[in-house]
Amino acid sequence: YNIRIGDVEHIPCSEGAGNKLHGTKLNQEYLVVNGQASNWTTKQNTYHYNTAEGYSDALSDDAKIATLFEYGEQGAVYDCSDRSTMFQDNLGTTPITASGQTCGLHLDKSRGLVRGANVTLASTFEKTADGTLFTTLLNAAGNEGKWFEVTFNASVSSGGIIIRSTALSTAVSANVVVGANRAILPIVLSTGGISIGGVTTSRANVTDISVRELPGNHRYQPTLASRPQYIEDASGHYLLYDGDNDWMETNAVDFSGTDKMTVWWGGRKLSDASTGMLVELSQNGDIVNGAFYIASAISSGNNFRFNSRGTNPAGSTNSGHVAPLSAVVTGVGDIASPLARTRVNGVSTEVTLNQGTGNYGNHKLFFGRRNGTILPFNGREYMTIIRG
Repeated sequence: YNIRIGDVEHIPCSEGAGNKLHGTKLNQEYLVVNGQASNWTTKQNTYHYNTAEGYSDALSDDAKIATLFEYGEQGAVYDCSDRSTMFQDNLGTTPITASGQTCGLHLDKSRGLVRGANVTLASTFEKTADGTLFTTLLNAAGNEGKWFEVTFNASVSSGGIIIRSTALSTAVSANVVVGANRAILPIVLSTGGISIGGVTTSRANVTDISVRELPGNHRYQPTLASRPQYIEDASGHYLLYDGDNDWMETNAVDFSGTDKMTVWWGGRKLSDASTGMLVELSQNGDIVNGAFYIASAISSGNNFRFNSRGTNPAGSTNSGHVAPLSAVVTGVGDIASPLARTRVNGVSTEVTLNQGTGNYGNHKLFFGRRNGTILPFNGREYMTIIRG
């Protein structure tokens, strides 16, 4: 496949390689493949080129991704070929280790997955008597919208000791086991926080507690039956959405600082029977201000559509793409200088209809279903990149 970044340069990709990024142009810095990006099989070495400095050493895939966000741009990268970013549960306690397992948490790579400093309020926890006892490890105030990785060792854990975040509308928790533990917990509200403890006859002896921020717009699915399935086969690594009730979401992602958006989605649609939502900002991008989406099979057609909205919606439908079909779909949106462009495997359609005013909003991202309730997608997702 070819993905075009910033609507300027081609990026060679291969389904067999998991639809990974292999070149970009950003702020006069270039990533090129042996000087000319063209043939995947013979030109696999990618170098960083700067107009002032010339060539430098070959970059890793993650370093190439980092160039898209090196100036603090808001966005997300979900790489289905990187199993280290995927977990079977929504709290990151159980990594995905094999094809066929479902995905409950998928980490965003746009910030490099660089952990912050250890900010725990307590390095140990012990419970030796009956009753309820919880120790706060991190207060929510000042940490709203962040995710934290909590690690520790437990020599004793019985009777239901848990690690939890109460800074959400509904608290989430993971059981503490004897041995090494890890949980990845969100903070949404300004009250509550992250704590460890238990009730009644529970007992615990926990040491080496670490709480470190894990930056990114990580996506998750708490409900087991609605988790997409991780698959590895001859075509690569992907998440399989069942066309029924599979979907993922993020916490609110603040795009209010920009009126421009680019979304790249690499995958395969398996059916044109009904509209399927690939990725959407807000619970309904047709009616919510400051939103966008990419969908397939609009009105059961053989198409893809990118829709962008300030205070008015505008969308371009790119037709002639019959399922089953593997595709790289690019959506380019601009509210101020109205543009909604849909590119499918290098073929573009666009409209310049009025999108009203304002920037994109501070909304959740949804994948595989609109608002987790309707328009289920039937197909594979290899990689999604969103950049404001």
